[in-house]
Amino acid sequence: MLESVKQQIIHADQAGIIFFLGLMVILCAVSLYGIFRFFHRYRMIADTPTSRIRSAHQGYVELEGEGRLMQGRPIISPLSKKNVSGINSK
Repeated sequence: MLESVKQQIIHADQAGIIFFLGLMVILCAVSLYGIFRFFHRYRMIADTPTSRIRSAHQGYVELEGEGRLMQGRPIISPLSKKNVSGINSK
C-alpha cells in the first residue's frame, strides 16, 4: 500500500502537486483566521465584567440571574427560533 502511494507521488505531474499545495496553503490560512477570530471573541466575552442590572451600562455587559418572559406577544429569536426575554437587532 505504501509503495503504491510512493509511486503515485513520484509519478505525479507538477501541476497537480502545485494545485494540492496551493489548496493546503489556502486551507491553513482560513483555519488560522478562524482560530484568531474565535479567540478574539472569546477574550472579549471573558474580559467583560459581570454587572448588576441596576448599574449595567449601554454596550456589552454580562448579567447573571433569572429572567421571565414579558406579557403579551412572545419575542422570538431570529436565529434559534426560541422565546427570549430581550433581543438586540439592527
